[in-house]
Amino acid sequence: MGVDGSAVPILPNPNEPQNLVPGHKRAYWAFHFNAAFDLINRYYLVFQTQSACDKNENQAALDFVHRYDHSGIPIGIGERLYFSYELATQIHQAGHKFLFRMKPRNCEALLPPGHPLNQEIDIVSSRKLIHSQKAFTKSRPDEYKYVPKGSVSLITPDHPELEFSYRIIIVEIESQNEETGEVVKTIEYLLTNLSEDEFSTEDIKELYHLRWGIEVSFRDLKTVLNTEQVHSRSQNLIEQEIDAAVMVFNLISAIAKCASPR
Repeated sequence: MGVDGSAVPILPNPNEPQNLVPGHKRAYWAFHFNAAFDLINRYYLVFQTQSACDKNENQAALDFVHRYDHSGIPIGIGERLYFSYELATQIHQAGHKFLFRMKPRNCEALLPPGHPLNQEIDIVSSRKLIHSQKAFTKSRPDEYKYVPKGSVSLITPDHPELEFSYRIIIVEIESQNEETGEVVKTIEYLLTNLSEDEFSTEDIKELYHLRWGIEVSFRDLKTVLNTEQVHSRSQNLIEQEIDAAVMVFNLISAIAKCASPR
């Protein structure tokens, strides 16, 4: 299940300034579309739109976790900006699985002390998440991980420590430059609660590679189903256009899956 978001350009409407995005060079008008996407069957499981000023991809992902009502155990796959201890612990609490790409600084805090960021690794470990910083916990970074107060809702006065088990993977991934054709090697940092018994390092790499499917779905939604050129100006009507486009996308996916190949 790919989890991601994408901006949807809309027509200017001074009566609804909540959709005006300042931008670095010039302002523009947009909605933000968030979705959880079935990467195998290629259809949207759940989605929501947010106004530009209310854009909060992490909150949308949390909502998707709580609203998930399909069969099976989902594996939520998210980009670096989606990682948070709140989202990871809520996914685990719901009995689901997660796979996040991480920023190097976030990864470093969960690695064994002294392990370099450019050296491959695949280990299972754990930290006790806490809101307070004391001399005892500061002296044991391999056991405790400080998180800001209020950032992890499962940490409460009655339960001041939260056991966070995880599997952290550093791998070198090869990709091809689309313009030059040259092979490019990058170090990627992945965090998951998938077990080593069921998913090898290569399996994890392939799972994360599947995440690109949601990016392709956004492209199809915008260009093929034309959500880049919405006809309405009011937020309510624009949301209806996007709803209709998603329904058509899912219908096409269902028909394509049922069609017998020649």
